[in-house]
Amino acid sequence: MKDAIAIWWDTQETSPIETSIELDINLWISDERKHYIEFGIRIKKPEKINKVNLFLPYKISKKDVENMVEELVSPDLANALFNDNMTVSGGNGKLCTITGEKVHKDFDYYFYDDDDIDVSYREPDGSIISLEVSDIGGSEELYCRIRVNEVDGILRNFSKNVSFLEGLLKDLVTIEISVNSIRKLPRRVVNHISNNINLKSINMFLMSDISTEIIFHSHDIKSSRILEDDIWNNYLRLVNNKSRLRCLFPDKKIYKAVAYQWKAKAEELTEEEKDSGDTVKYMDDYNLFVKFNRVKKAKKVIILSIITIIFLSIVGNLATKKVEDGINYIVEKYNTTERIENDTK
Repeated sequence: MKDAIAIWWDTQETSPIETSIELDINLWISDERKHYIEFGIRIKKPEKINKVNLFLPYKISKKDVENMVEELVSPDLANALFNDNMTVSGGNGKLCTITGEKVHKDFDYYFYDDDDIDVSYREPDGSIISLEVSDIGGSEELYCRIRVNEVDGILRNFSKNVSFLEGLLKDLVTIEISVNSIRKLPRRVVNHISNNINLKSINMFLMSDISTEIIFHSHDIKSSRILEDDIWNNYLRLVNNKSRLRCLFPDKKIYKAVAYQWKAKAEELTEEEKDSGDTVKYMDDYNLFVKFNRVKKAKKVIILSIITIIFLSIVGNLATKKVEDGINYIVEKYNTTERIENDTK
């Protein structure tokens, strides 16, 4: 199955370029079944890159893609996202500088315009999101963040395959995140990523409600934490079909979101290997498989429980009637036999 994600850049340089990309992937799984995936792309020395491209193995359109950088101007949200004390300062044109105290040095938010992004779909392969970065200039390190409001093929529900009782209460769900995995990509994408990406790290986050029970993960979880309601509530808002704002996780009294983190990064080279001029061996690909149970919504559980109780009651009544009829038949037959014997005497 060709179901991997891919990332690569377009450049006019004919020789390898000294730049790299750090990729954040955030998969949000809501209690309301409104799931989406976000990509945070951090580019070092972006001046040598024309475009950054993302391939998704399913159909999307431009309306499914949102620019989330504007939401990250809030210092509280920036602190929560980067786990550092971040300072956001005034920018120039499409850029805004952000600085961290501990881990993160200066880098720039990229406020791209609608004309800077393009989304194309080719059946049956999937969709390519292309982000123009060639005309911004003056940035040593660039950060852009996009949200895609479709997760088709990444999230799979197997509730029909669990036992009857478990199926009433839980859904069995799997996610598979594969990045630049050649065996899972169509040929046209493989041709692009061959020499056009230096992938330095991947930070994968799975966000779901606290009732989610992870039962298998192919890589060790680096960390996990409960998300702060007061910080993330506004960031996680969606527009529903009636054009009213509604939070992805609407009921703060009964809902808590948990973030699980996995991380992979390029390998540091030995001193002998560094003689070639490189300091790290960049990542070729990344694969993560996670299986978990999710408790179904309370209303659905109540309805299913009532239906089950009614069904069991009907079955029980039918079984009881059958038993009673059987007993009555045996008693009647015995009495008939006894009367015949008495009459014979």
